[in-house]
Amino acid sequence: MNSCSDRAAVDGVGTVTTHPRTVCHLTTAHRALDNRIFDSEVLSLARGGYAVTVIGLHPREEEVGGVCIVPLPAPQGALDRWIGQALRAWRLARRVRAKIYHFHDPELIPIGILLSLGRAKVVYDAHEDYEQKLRSRGLPMGFGHFLSKLWWWGERLASVRFAHIITADRHTHAKFPARRTTVLANFPPRAFGQVTPEPRGRGRPSASCTLGASPGTGVWCR
Repeated sequence: MNSCSDRAAVDGVGTVTTHPRTVCHLTTAHRALDNRIFDSEVLSLARGGYAVTVIGLHPREEEVGGVCIVPLPAPQGALDRWIGQALRAWRLARRVRAKIYHFHDPELIPIGILLSLGRAKVVYDAHEDYEQKLRSRGLPMGFGHFLSKLWWWGERLASVRFAHIITADRHTHAKFPARRTTVLANFPPRAFGQVTPEPRGRGRPSASCTLGASPGTGVWCR
């Protein structure tokens, strides 16, 4: 129980206890240090006093910025990503005994449902409008529309089990119940724009720009 993947501890009388504010992020498709997941969400929780574990693609188990990184290997094809990786993530997540599980990939929806059957709360991070994405995949006429509607029916039904839903834009936000949905746009952290200005007349003017894929993510320049 001394490894980073075990956020449980044993007290003086041999009882297993957990940190009262434990959050576990799960991803099978993103790097554990993904900008949105790690910088925008995980580090914010850690700074707020939460004990945070990230289960995701990473070469080794380690602690980064006070956050436990539990590694998953790179998936060996689509089938392994959707089934094998999801099952690995589920087994590791159960060991964390988190109060809140926050998952980031559509293939983890069944795992999210399983985790929601216990006492933990589950958060679904819908990074994209997957219904719209399926419609634009160039599938045979009619099949793409049918598949996208089937997906949305299943996603909406599954979301009933989740305590909260996070989206990256207002368009996707509008598809879920407003009282249980929050937009977290993919903007850089505020510190990213805190640059030291050059003395007048020296050097070139500094500029940075982040371009979003939709009006919901926007354009940010300095």
